[in-house]
Amino acid sequence: MERETEMYLCGEEYSEEYERGEYFFDAVYRVFGLRKLKEIHSGDLSSYLYWIVVGIIAILLMVMLWA
Repeated sequence: MERETEMYLCGEEYSEEYERGEYFFDAVYRVFGLRKLKEIHSGDLSSYLYWIVVGIIAILLMVMLWA
């Protein structure tokens, strides 16, 4: 069954290439042109979520120690 083309509110059309988890940061690559980030991209979404949580905790600790 072929999926119908959908248009998002931002004007971008649905594409199956952005459906998988390994393309989670593809928008960052396109907007900022971060070629280096694309080279080290592992495709494992859980590792990205882990580092996001670690980053938030680090920022909170820095704010608490600075105050």
